[in-house]
Amino acid sequence: MYNFHFVVNPKEKIQFSNQKAQIQIQNITRYHLAFKIRTTNNVDFKVIGNKGILNPMTTNIIQIISNKENIVKAKFQIMTVIINPNDNIDTAFSRANSEQIQMETLKTKPTFGEDTQSLISDTSFFKSTAAPRQIVPLPHIDQIQVSTNEKKDEFQPTILHLLFVGAACLLIGYFTHMFKYGNKNC
Repeated sequence: MYNFHFVVNPKEKIQFSNQKAQIQIQNITRYHLAFKIRTTNNVDFKVIGNKGILNPMTTNIIQIISNKENIVKAKFQIMTVIINPNDNIDTAFSRANSEQIQMETLKTKPTFGEDTQSLISDTSFFKSTAAPRQIVPLPHIDQIQVSTNEKKDEFQPTILHLLFVGAACLLIGYFTHMFKYGNKNC
């Protein structure tokens, strides 16, 4: 996917099992993201957790429930925008311009049984390819204002963390050397 704010799983088609499915949205930035999920079929599908705030570098799981046993065609649009964690989600989207909002569209995989139409729609490249609506580069890091609350949340390694990582690297190097050259000295 070509988004700079988030990664979605599944990438193309939403698979249902027992009339339920999940979408994972992963925030890949160090900023808070507001997200909204819209669908083309509110009658047959219920999205649980259709809007919220994603903390930096976290993943949220969205539940989708179908009212029908046979899954029909539908699209789900996921939109994100960078937000201050204290702001209202709807207000953040209404204030943002189209360049600040990033979108991804997923489709359902219809279950019609083993008929010709379902086989054609499942194997069609153009029908199963999800492409982002917009590709917008993020502004330079110096142009983004970060509140003081977010700066406190950043991870600061301690001496203990650094010693642990250093010891792990030394052990990896030692065992790599032993496996590579250990048998030649015998």
